[in-house]
Amino acid sequence: MLAVNDDYYEDLSVADTEEILTSLKKGQQPRPGPRNGRFASEPVGGLTSLTEEPKGPGFGLQAGL
Repeated sequence: MLAVNDDYYEDLSVADTEEILTSLKKGQQPRPGPRNGRFASEPVGGLTSLTEEPKGPGFGLQAGL
């Protein structure tokens, strides 16, 4: 991960890092964000939680409650 001012560059390879630094030296603004194809902060393999509809009210409560 590389932070430059308010921009964050994530999931970098050596080549990605060199390309970002070269672009910055030339005064260009490289595209911030992950470099491995992910969108925002989701895991690469897809969702791992909150994958089904939530249960209704009272789900999992003891019968006496």
